[in-house]
Amino acid sequence: MPSIVVKLKSINAERLSERLPPQISFQTQLALPSEEPRFQENTIILPYTFTITAVPPIVSLLLRGTVIVQGTREELDQIRGEVEKKKIPAPVAQAALSYSLAEAVVLFRDLGVPPPIALPPLQGGKPQGGKKGYQPVSTI
Repeated sequence: MPSIVVKLKSINAERLSERLPPQISFQTQLALPSEEPRFQENTIILPYTFTITAVPPIVSLLLRGTVIVQGTREELDQIRGEVEKKKIPAPVAQAALSYSLAEAVVLFRDLGVPPPIALPPLQGGKPQGGKKGYQPVSTI
């Protein structure tokens, strides 16, 4: 299993409007690789960009960084072959996306904007003991 590390190089986050509309739609885009990948003996370096825009335009976010993959020669040869075919391995894309979304949530909080991820809806349980309201529902 190769080691995957995500590092940011540039952060650009801007709140474009002081007023928050009742409903906001977010569009996200991950460009991986965003530039020419670099292949070294034990490492593959994949530059990437992650953008989020909102409709209506109240906030924008641009993150630039690199995904660094290290592993055995066989693992890196396989990943290099997929990258050259424009097929990014799922673990590499997932690492960049997860890291970037986590950063976006923190930045949006600092800007006073709702998080750019859909939160699960509340599920109403049956009131217990005559109490009104929502009761926690857990599934295992």
